[in-house]
Amino acid sequence: MAWLRNLGIGTRLSLAFMLVVLLLIGVAVFGVTSLAGMNASLHLTVEGRLLKVIDLGHVKQDALEIGVIVRDAALTEDPALVQQNTQRIDGMRKEMGATLDALGKLIAASGRPDLQKTFSDLTSAREAYNGQLDMVLRQLGAGEFAGARAALVVTLPAAQRPYFEKLDEIMDGGRNLALAAVKQADAGFVWTRNVLLGLTALAVLLAVLMGTAITRSITGPARQALEAAEALATGNLRHTFNVRSSDEMGRMLAALERAFRHLAALVHGIQQASGSIDGATREIARGNTDLSQRTEQQAASLEQTAASMEQLTSTVRQNADNARQANQLAVNASDVATEGGRVVRDVVQTMDSISKSSSQVADITGVIESIAFQTNILALNAAVEAARAGEQGRGFAVVASEVRNLAQRSSAAAKEIAELIGGSVRQVQDGARQAEQAGKTMDDIVGAVRRVTDIMGEISAASTEQTSGIEQVSLAVTQMESMTQQNAALVEQAAAAAESLMQQAGGLVNEVGRFDVAQGSPATLALDAVVPPRQIDPAPLPPMANPAALAAPRARAAAVPAATRPPVQRKPQSQAVLAKRAPAVPAKERPPVGRQRQEPVLKTALRRPTGATQTAMADSGDWETF
Repeated sequence: MAWLRNLGIGTRLSLAFMLVVLLLIGVAVFGVTSLAGMNASLHLTVEGRLLKVIDLGHVKQDALEIGVIVRDAALTEDPALVQQNTQRIDGMRKEMGATLDALGKLIAASGRPDLQKTFSDLTSAREAYNGQLDMVLRQLGAGEFAGARAALVVTLPAAQRPYFEKLDEIMDGGRNLALAAVKQADAGFVWTRNVLLGLTALAVLLAVLMGTAITRSITGPARQALEAAEALATGNLRHTFNVRSSDEMGRMLAALERAFRHLAALVHGIQQASGSIDGATREIARGNTDLSQRTEQQAASLEQTAASMEQLTSTVRQNADNARQANQLAVNASDVATEGGRVVRDVVQTMDSISKSSSQVADITGVIESIAFQTNILALNAAVEAARAGEQGRGFAVVASEVRNLAQRSSAAAKEIAELIGGSVRQVQDGARQAEQAGKTMDDIVGAVRRVTDIMGEISAASTEQTSGIEQVSLAVTQMESMTQQNAALVEQAAAAAESLMQQAGGLVNEVGRFDVAQGSPATLALDAVVPPRQIDPAPLPPMANPAALAAPRARAAAVPAATRPPVQRKPQSQAVLAKRAPAVPAKERPPVGRQRQEPVLKTALRRPTGATQTAMADSGDWETF
């Protein structure tokens, strides 16, 4: 039944109810089917057998009644009565034939050879009886009443006797078939009853088995959870779980097992941490003694530092004044260089205008040369036309020749002007390039002067910042001297706090000592590898200060934080220069010197100090400052 434990509780309950419902449905279907079969068998017994036996009795009764009717007709010798009785006998014989035909079909379907043979004999006896009866009826119809009466006494009873015997045998066979059907119905009832009882017993057995399995699968984990709770109440964290299912209860046990493992690791860590706290309190006590000696040395060093800071302050102030003067000179030089650059740019623009005008003149001379060329072509055409005109066009030819000469002279003059303008344009372009080069040189000079101005501004700002920083350092030295005096009192408070902490560590050891932790579990082994247990130093504690003397209030100067200096406002032109230089780290932004920690700190909440230790920790603000 391992697969059943892996199913959910809801699934198991649903499966059990579905199984019981299916068994009930099966029992109901089987019962209804069996009842339907028994009903069909009952109908077959009553309608197909008992009624047929009753019908055979009617056939025999009809045969006897026919004999009485024939006898009455033979005795009365009334032709009308004979005719009437003959019609009545024909109707009765038809009904008897229909009954026997239906009985023959039933016997043929029964599969009983003995009944089939008996029915065959009955058919033969019936035919013989009908033959004798027909002969008597013919005699009555012919008026031979004496012969009919003789046949009624001799031949008809002889034929009627085997006919009735076979009818009796068939009736006995029908009764036997009905009794066999009753026995078969009894056997079917017994079998149906046994099957229904078996199915009911199977349903009850399966319901009991499923209920027992489901009950055990639920109560077993619940019992384990109760045992785990009792073990946790007694402090036994080595309790083991037997999780054999993956349903809700199995997942609950797995979660409890993980909780026990984690709690065991936590308690083991607390036990180790309590020993570490005890050792740490002893180290704090020894550290307080060293701190007292260092505070005395620190006070002497602070006096020397204060004198040196005064000399450094005066020197830095003088450097700041010199830097401001140099910055002003650099600003003036930057303004002059800027003005020179502007003049050079104006010259460059003028040279560009001259160059553009020369280019336009060159274009105009090109137009003149083109006009002279076209005029020369027109003069040639006019000379050709004058030659064609002969004597009449001679004067026109002279004019055309003069126009041609003028066109050639204009073309030559335009070429000379173009050559002169070309030389002038080249000279202007050379002058423009030189002026542009001079403008770039002046821009470089202006940029260099601005960079010098920015650098001088930075030097001046840095000198101002250094002056402010030194003043803050001087103020901090004064504050450090005041705090050194406070540290002496804090050392005494630290000693009292160490004593209180040691008492709390002892109480913590006693509290966690009642838990039974498995030292060899994976969780505790992993914790031992990460946080090894500390060795407690049995060295005696130094003498503690009088708690009553520490209870008196002390007036101490509050530490004044260093003023935050505003950022230096620099010119936008100097940003490119500043990007290339590594900025100096101000004194206020330097990271403090990290101290090496000897032991990891256990981040657990301290318990509220008792009445014996509240006096020693009265000035909690000084302890946090320390």
